[in-house]
Amino acid sequence: MGTRWRETRRMMGASETQEMVVVENDPLRRTVTEAVDGSTRYRTTLLLESMDDASGTLLTVTFEASVTDPGRLQRLALKVVGPLGTKLTEKSLRTELDDIARAAEELARG
Repeated sequence: MGTRWRETRRMMGASETQEMVVVENDPLRRTVTEAVDGSTRYRTTLLLESMDDASGTLLTVTFEASVTDPGRLQRLALKVVGPLGTKLTEKSLRTELDDIARAAEELARG
């Protein structure tokens, strides 16, 4: 826990760099990372579960963004652009999951 790194992402033509921090880690089961940008906290949870039929591992990703004490303008902005942000975040997470699946399959093939 406590491992930190800087990550730059591009979304809608803009790039932003965040410092990511591992806040929870249970090897082979669960890892939680967080980033804070102003009054917004981003939290990503990766959960690993063995499949019942022993065919592999199920990876579940959960992403949350929370704003501490948003002002009126910030609440309005969240209502207006929130749905677009949700769709873009979902697309980004699906791309990451596809990349992880591809890398895992390559490792399994040797």
